[in-house]
Amino acid sequence: MESNEPVITSNKDRHFRGQAHEEEVLAFCRKHWTSLFHEFFLFIFILVLIVLFSLYFQAISEVFTPVLLHLLILVVGTILTYYIHRFFLVLLKHYLTVIIITDVRILAITRSLYFVNEKESVDLATMRDVHKYQSGFLENMFNFGHLKITLGTSPTCIELTSIPNPEFHLRLINKAKQQHLATTQEKPLEED
Repeated sequence: MESNEPVITSNKDRHFRGQAHEEEVLAFCRKHWTSLFHEFFLFIFILVLIVLFSLYFQAISEVFTPVLLHLLILVVGTILTYYIHRFFLVLLKHYLTVIIITDVRILAITRSLYFVNEKESVDLATMRDVHKYQSGFLENMFNFGHLKITLGTSPTCIELTSIPNPEFHLRLINKAKQQHLATTQEKPLEED
């Protein structure tokens, strides 16, 4: 018999480099898949150009001299190689960039294949406010948005963009912050 209840997975066995011994992963996510729309459209456009170039190569070769034809092939091949390589680098960066929410902090890990290796951590105790922004037709239709985290008393903010299901992550962060503050207030009482 099939059940319509959602499958709840536990994050207790999830681990990452730099995780504290007692730190528990509550959730993690990547940017929403719609952030790759323009890259997919550009990739499809490049593939169409490759097909058109190969279909009309005979006609193109009759118009250009052999030297110009070789130069054209070199330029087109270089441009196509660049864009195809760029597409796979962007796709890889999308999967390497992760937001991790634990019971102690929020981590934003941004990686790329060659140049970027960033890790930003925000302690839940230092957070003042979390705001959810979800405006526009696409953001509401595909259920993604932005979370803006205000830190302490300063106007410093961290913005997490293209977060899938931002309402869930907003509630999870607020709940984790309340539990973290409650446990840190209880610890000094236990030590006395």
